[in-house]
Amino acid sequence: MTNEKKLLLILNPKAGKCRGIKLLPELLSLFQENGFLPTVLLTTKSGEASVFAQRFGSDHDLIVCVGGDGTLSEVISGVVQGNVSRPIGYIPAGSTNDYGTSLGLSADLLTAAGDIITGTPAHFDVGLYNGQPFVYVAAFGMLAKVSYSTSQDIKNLLGHSAYVLEGIRNLPSLQSCHMEIEIDGEQIEGDFILGLISNTLTVGGLLRFDPAQVMMDDGLLEIMLISMPSSPKEFTDTIQAVSTQNYTNCSSIIFRKGQRIRIRSLDPTYWSLDGEYAQSCEQTEILSVPNAVQIIIPPGRA
Repeated sequence: MTNEKKLLLILNPKAGKCRGIKLLPELLSLFQENGFLPTVLLTTKSGEASVFAQRFGSDHDLIVCVGGDGTLSEVISGVVQGNVSRPIGYIPAGSTNDYGTSLGLSADLLTAAGDIITGTPAHFDVGLYNGQPFVYVAAFGMLAKVSYSTSQDIKNLLGHSAYVLEGIRNLPSLQSCHMEIEIDGEQIEGDFILGLISNTLTVGGLLRFDPAQVMMDDGLLEIMLISMPSSPKEFTDTIQAVSTQNYTNCSSIIFRKGQRIRIRSLDPTYWSLDGEYAQSCEQTEILSVPNAVQIIIPPGRA
């Protein structure tokens, strides 16, 4: 076909329970039947999806990511850093798929592929962590370590339950981090066990935000800071606040929205970006970049 569109399909064969690689022939047939000429690149190590997107994305009409949120994060990092102006289709094949859930993408891979073909590109914000792009969450604290310390095999076996089990195992060793935080000029200081700077409706498949509070294209990031509960009642209140998505009346939780966040860490801490390890710094600046990427959403969800 002379009018075929060139498609770059970046696939993480180990994501989830290897669902993507198992369905690759069906995915390729579906795209080919709908006028696309696919080129397939399989990732073999961390960071490779970013390299693929940056190096080859501009040579194609569409980039499709098949994998988990971590693979998507790498693809978007490559697009942003390489200034690649191409729409991205996401087929969520990971163990948790927070970002795919937030976008309303189907968990059925062939349905998600079909929605890419018939869907519409929409602009979404991206975060920058000391200049490094992230898609949906930058997290700090002992609980943030769980996302990258849990092995891929365990994630594949247990899905987001792996994060719960690893988090429970680490509860006895939880330590708070003293932070000085500035959110668009507002000064906050405290001892926190978890901080989330996000642009998503769910984190870890468990912590959910009220959809009325989160817009993924408003130029703002959501900031949740959780301090160590000082009493059994405060601990219960914190659990209740998280489970009901009502964060405004809990003394252990601070919830804000902002475009520029500066953080000074007075204690050693762990950081993760989209579930992967990130180098911690004493001084951290996090920015929201409005409308940084185009991601295809299913028909009727615009």
